[in-house]
Amino acid sequence: MSCQSTYDDLSLEELEQRQLELMLEEARDAARESLRGWVRWRHPEWKAIPWFHDELADEFDAVCESTKNEVLAVTLPPGHSKSTYVEEMAARALGLDPTLRICVVSYNQVRAEERLSNIIDAFKSRAFRSVFPGVLPPGDAPRRKDQANPKDRAVLLELVDVHGQKTGGILAAAGMEGGITSGRYDIIIIDDPIKNHKDVRSATFREDQWQIFTRAIKTRKRPGRPLKVIIIQTRWHLDDLTGRVLERLGGHVRHIHFEGVRELVDHPADPREIGEALWPYVVDIEEFEKRKLNDPDGFYALEQGNPAPDTGKIVNSDWVHRYTTLPDGPGTYYQSWDPKHGSTASSSSELVGLLAFVPDAYPERVYLIDARWGRLNTPDSLALFDSIQSTTPWSRCAGRFVEKKGDGITMVQVYQHVHAGIIPVEPRGDKEERLRAVSYLIKGGCLYVPGKAVEQPVWVPMLMHQLTSYPASAHDDWVDALSQLLSQLYLQDKDIDGETEQRREQLALELLEEQLFGSSDFDDDPFGGGWL
Repeated sequence: MSCQSTYDDLSLEELEQRQLELMLEEARDAARESLRGWVRWRHPEWKAIPWFHDELADEFDAVCESTKNEVLAVTLPPGHSKSTYVEEMAARALGLDPTLRICVVSYNQVRAEERLSNIIDAFKSRAFRSVFPGVLPPGDAPRRKDQANPKDRAVLLELVDVHGQKTGGILAAAGMEGGITSGRYDIIIIDDPIKNHKDVRSATFREDQWQIFTRAIKTRKRPGRPLKVIIIQTRWHLDDLTGRVLERLGGHVRHIHFEGVRELVDHPADPREIGEALWPYVVDIEEFEKRKLNDPDGFYALEQGNPAPDTGKIVNSDWVHRYTTLPDGPGTYYQSWDPKHGSTASSSSELVGLLAFVPDAYPERVYLIDARWGRLNTPDSLALFDSIQSTTPWSRCAGRFVEKKGDGITMVQVYQHVHAGIIPVEPRGDKEERLRAVSYLIKGGCLYVPGKAVEQPVWVPMLMHQLTSYPASAHDDWVDALSQLLSQLYLQDKDIDGETEQRREQLALELLEEQLFGSSDFDDDPFGGGWL
């Protein structure tokens, strides 16, 4: 009987059963071949797996299959399944090679054992047994008598085959406090090494974690086999464990990172436009914007993976004054615009315009009172600039400083004879030099922003985050607009590149003296006269 006649003789029910068996076998093969396939086999209830989960799975596969030592750092926003995927990776890896030794490390022993229990659950699943029938699940993770003691010693579970024989494979759990003081491993997973922001603010804590990583973890390699270290972490601090690993090990580290809201083009597989959320099903863009407004530093650290230093490398937050009401009396209004570079709204830079008031009674003070900003295309940027000029108090400005770069070139050409006081500014030096040139003005007390005693405008935290974290921050549009404003007001026609630290420090002292005592001797003007 031919194959064709046999096929034709099958009933519809038998055909459907054969097709189902074939699909199941293909799915089993896919589960053995890749973590992508394994996740789909183990979690058929996951109907729509986001694109970045597949990228994460591929990176885990590459590390597991590598024949050399590897360090992989995974930085994603909270709640985006990075821990789930590394636990599934560990279960599948032991199914493929029951001789592997894997240790899970977390901020304390209790937390590490919770991670271990999740891996054991994967072992006990029907999905695992159907793909890896030759490996029996280890016993339950031990429940310690004193759950309040997070520094108990590491626990180890040995794998066995269907005959009850030990395979040589091990699953272990250890807390960072206790460290890994014994055992050799093929894979060490450091998942959630930091409990909270309070811990990581301590320089001693950060140094202790680094020593654990270098002295304990990296010496746990099995002889003759490569060691894979995987760090799963939401960023907390510029010098947290991931930050220090990336800084000191550099090109030896694999790093997979996706921002909660795309702002930088930093991964070729990222299909999002600028400003789109990573996984809207979990956190949509509206929720991200709320988090950004409520806690800018937390947003950039936890959600974007871009933590700011404890204090700005150039400007400290305590140099900036807060005000509740503007001083009485006349004064002069100014604008400063940092145009967007790139003609489309998807450009990573944004248009920023600042409105400032300099009172006649206190000419050494600059009060920022309003701002306009947006990631806009060129026509929309021009329209925003044009429309705001007819609103009060923007319409009262004596000077409108516009950087003559990017959209600023068109802005000046189109509106220079429409709106009075437009002053094109050719930037001198790089961005960091320009901020350093005015940093001593800020240190001397010239800058005032709306304070907490009034309803704080939403732009203030964005400005302060960039200002107090630059040059470590990923963006500089607000910094550029501010440094241009202060430079045009107080350093006009001065050589920014050649200005010395000592002479700018002298100006800061004179500004401070003016604030404290109401007068200052400016006969020895460090900028050659006429700075006010």
